[in-house]
Amino acid sequence: MENHSKYGRNIFFHNNEELFVSQFIAAELTWKEKGLTAFSSIGIQTI
Repeated sequence: MENHSKYGRNIFFHNNEELFVSQFIAAELTWKEKGLTAFSSIGIQTI
């Protein structure tokens, strides 16, 4: 059985230069090293 509570752990991934979005669900990411905040929400996409 899948544990749905763990989905939030794998929304965003990054390497040294790139940000990857693996699941398009409402979420916010703050990448302190790059000074970046990214969020996705239904009807609003800012990356």
